[in-house]
Amino acid sequence: MISLIRTHACLLMICAIAACGDDAPDGNDGGVADETATGTAGTDTGTEDSGPDSGEEASDEANDEEGGGGGGAGCGNGIIEPGEDCDGSELGGQACTDIGFVAGELSCDGSCHLDATGCSNQLCGNGVREGDEECDGSDLGGTDCNDLELGQGVPGCMGDCTFDTLACGEGASCGILMQCPNDLNCVSGMCYDGSTGDPCDNDNHCLSDDCVGATLFQDGTCS
Repeated sequence: MISLIRTHACLLMICAIAACGDDAPDGNDGGVADETATGTAGTDTGTEDSGPDSGEEASDEANDEEGGGGGGAGCGNGIIEPGEDCDGSELGGQACTDIGFVAGELSCDGSCHLDATGCSNQLCGNGVREGDEECDGSDLGGTDCNDLELGQGVPGCMGDCTFDTLACGEGASCGILMQCPNDLNCVSGMCYDGSTGDPCDNDNHCLSDDCVGATLFQDGTCS
């Protein structure tokens, strides 16, 4: 009887140990699975927040903001923009006279800055002697024929803004029926005052009273 009771007790103990062994592995497996699942989920979340896709999107947005996707047309588009004086044929309504010149044609260079090489500091015909003009209309700059070593009188002004010396005594045409003005000498059909180098027929035609090389058929030269 006692032996039967001991046998029954041993069987109960063995069953209990077996039951406990089954629960422990199941619990450990479940714990590892949970931890793995949790770690994977965390890794996936981090990848979504900081992965290369997010970086590319941020870079694209930055490029768009900085004009990297095309930008402005800049110099050469025919529109004056900040930093440009002009652009192509668009000069902003400016002309040579607006930048200190008298006349000419203002243009725009390849870097969108004004090009004044076509401008001029003189304009023949405006009645004002400018630049290298000898005269302009009635503006002779106070010059008379004596200043030009052409005898007495006042020169005129031609259309190209140079002196017209025919109005002076020297250089005017002369002949038997057309005397030289201002008592100038008529030599070979032209009036001269007798300055050094002027043609002469005799010594009286020269201010120096010395006509060199004159013959019956050839004019001499005042010394």
